[in-house]
Amino acid sequence: MLTRIIEEKIINSIKQIEYLSLLKGDMGVCIFFYIMGMKEKNENFSTYGDALLNKIISQMKENLKLDIETGILGLALGIDYLVKYNYIKGDINEILYEVDCIVYQEICCIMKMKKDDIQQDNTLDVLLYFIMRYKGTKSSSQKILFKRTGPYAKVRG
Repeated sequence: MLTRIIEEKIINSIKQIEYLSLLKGDMGVCIFFYIMGMKEKNENFSTYGDALLNKIISQMKENLKLDIETGILGLALGIDYLVKYNYIKGDINEILYEVDCIVYQEICCIMKMKKDDIQQDNTLDVLLYFIMRYKGTKSSSQKILFKRTGPYAKVRG
């Protein structure tokens, strides 16, 4: 159980975080708050989690890097985790629809421009994202999209 002093130190340290990311920023802290809120039965933590999630969602389009560690893919995976484990309610396909569109557009742009400067690490992150989204959707039309763009797509030469 966290003491009030430790709780206050955590809250104060959050104000210094500059990133929305999963591993190095607000998304990771947001997940922590939801988990602690449920574990400790402390609504303050859930309230902090809600506030961070609202901040993340409102600023999500500003972080278009296609990676899990610091970019939009990590934010989407974090949100997926929160929905999957019932920390927040909603249809994950509706929640992540805009992210799916952004990722698809970015991939199309990269392929169209034949950009060689995309980092190899990002390619794996995009594939992992599409696998997660493919497994998480029940919509046949979205499955077709993920098959077409994700790791299930046929490699074109």
